[in-house]
Formats: sequence, C-alpha cells, structure tokens
Amino acid sequence: MNSPAGRLVVHPERCHGCKACLIACSLTKEGAAAPTLARLRVVVDSLTAEQAIDYCRQCRRARCAEACPAEAIVRTAEGYWVVDEALCSGCGGCVDACPFGAIYLHPRGVAIKCDTCGGDPQCVASCPSQALEWVIAE
Repeated sequence: MNSPAGRLVVHPERCHGCKACLIACSLTKEGAAAPTLARLRVVVDSLTAEQAIDYCRQCRRARCAEACPAEAIVRTAEGYWVVDEALCSGCGGCVDACPFGAIYLHPRGVAIKCDTCGGDPQCVASCPSQALEWVIAE
C-alpha cells in the first residue's frame, strides 16, 4: 500500500478565522461557497478566542475506515483515505470513530471528509495567513 505523497500541516496560531479555507474547499467539492459543507472546520474557543482547525489527518490506521460497515472509506493508489459515496450508507459510524472530529455527514446522507484534493489541497492555496501548509513526503 502506498504512503501518501504529502500531508496537511496546520499552524493554528497563524489562523485568523477568516474561513477562506472553508470557502475554497466547498467551492472545490460542492461548486458553491457553503462553509458548512467544507471537509474541514475552523473552531473558535469561546473563552480564549483561539482558532483551531479540525481536519483529516489521513491516519495510517484509519478508525473511520475500520468503523464503516459498508467499507466505503478506502485508500487511493496515492495513499489517501477517501469516501466512496456510492457505497456509503450514511450510518455515521465513521463520524463517531474519528478521534479528530474530521468526518461529517452531508445533508445528502453520506459521509464526507478531506481527500486532500488528490494532493493539491485548495484550502492551503487559499489561506492568506499560511495557517495551512502542504508538506511533500520525502
């Protein structure tokens, strides 16, 4: 099984909460500026106002994939975990299994998660504060 060619690195201290990453993601994946349909989330701590970004870590041992009874979360030839929406039943087992809160149920009734845009994540390209970085594996 191939290892991913790159990985997303988050620098939460740089995040200003502009949510440009969410717009870029939803435009890429949904064809509309709909931040609630993005494959990552910007979370603001209500006490400290600090930003955090919930995103798929592309785990080596993906608990979301293990929890999926339909085997709808599969690894691509490039090594990235993706949801095969045609197989997904929308049961939500993967959502509960993810320790990072990085998989969501779409209103269409299927699971969605970051698939790294095939190694060219648009969230990274859109981040004005460079809180998101794409690091190529050596």
